[in-house]
Amino acid sequence: MIYVVRYCGEGDASTTAALRQAIEVLDRYLVSIDEPVGRELIVIYRNRLPGAVTLEVGYPVDQSVAEQATGEIAARPAPSGPMVATTTGLGFASVLAAERRLTGPLVKANRNRTFTWQGFKGSDFRPWRGHPSSPLFAPLRRDTALVASQSAKQPLEPAMVVLTSTIEAPSIQTQ
Repeated sequence: MIYVVRYCGEGDASTTAALRQAIEVLDRYLVSIDEPVGRELIVIYRNRLPGAVTLEVGYPVDQSVAEQATGEIAARPAPSGPMVATTTGLGFASVLAAERRLTGPLVKANRNRTFTWQGFKGSDFRPWRGHPSSPLFAPLRRDTALVASQSAKQPLEPAMVVLTSTIEAPSIQTQ
């Protein structure tokens, strides 16, 4: 995937501005190399601090497109592997609440901070109108599912689903 990094506050206005700007930068880049704009958006939430979040905003693309990434545009593999997921409501506050429910047991079990991410189809982010309801994913070490559910003060809630199959972002077919 190709992506750009944005730093923003936790409010809807801040995240909306950051995401709109990132989408514009990515679209402009793809057009400049004669590629179609992204049809799926991946947003990775990292470095959660009180009042702030780092966003890695990107599109899954073919390897040949990722290899051309330069400057502000970076390339990395899309999130994949075993995941645990829960759904979110509308707005970024719902994403933050889901993140707390999802990562609490995982951070304890993994003994480190984890990241979370969401994927959005074109109709959900063109134009970006604020966070739609969408599954929120967190990576799960292969040996963590049982440890996380047993070591947490509360078991994983019913809304959380442990996915043992690999989650792969679909590649975009270029024309």
